[in-house]
Amino acid sequence: MEAERKAMHGDADILACPQEKITYKIGNKVICCLEGARIGVQFETSFAGEPYEFYHCVLKSKSFLQKLTVLEHSSIFPAYT
Repeated sequence: MEAERKAMHGDADILACPQEKITYKIGNKVICCLEGARIGVQFETSFAGEPYEFYHCVLKSKSFLQKLTVLEHSSIFPAYT
């Protein structure tokens, strides 16, 4: 909820997507609202202090009361179901 607090105060860490979608930059993560009740998360890993690789995940839910489902990802972590 730190991201929400920053959004209300117009913090510089909030980005504007070219398509005018709500986007937050929190640490090494970028979180963006996508069309069709989807959320995109992109994050950067580093090795020895240098940028290493980017990963992404797209989540979707039928409503805000239901759990999110992973639609696609490029994560290095194993998927558990």
